[in-house]
Amino acid sequence: MPARKTGRPISQLLSSNILPQPQQAAYIQTEIAKMKTQISKLRTQLGSLEERLFEHERMLSSSRKVPLEVLGEIFANAVPSVLDEGARNTLLDLCLVCKNWREAALHYPRLWSGVALKSKQLNIATFDGDAVMLWLNRAGGVPKTLTIQ
Repeated sequence: MPARKTGRPISQLLSSNILPQPQQAAYIQTEIAKMKTQISKLRTQLGSLEERLFEHERMLSSSRKVPLEVLGEIFANAVPSVLDEGARNTLLDLCLVCKNWREAALHYPRLWSGVALKSKQLNIATFDGDAVMLWLNRAGGVPKTLTIQ
């Protein structure tokens, strides 16, 4: 719809307090809708671009440069030497962060050398001795500790 039907161009409305005529108002509403649609599309594109940017920045993260041995030592200082159920879950959570963290934890035998069990966990029907053995076997040749509380 042409903007000059009333003799006043739309651009004059931008710099004044003149009320638009009904035809101008309809035209302006159409333009507003177009701009909102365009903004929505641009926001979607921006979100995708920001996600790609974040992924690329992560590839250059200095945390990727930390040697596995250092990560293992950090993990060993983050959990007690004899792990109760909560500490075991913490260690397993660390293993789920990324491939490097899992590798660091699995190749740091000291992390797996101590297990603390509560006597109620030793119920014959529910006790998983194989899981405890797997856990302690990850300790390799490091001295092992099994504590029953």
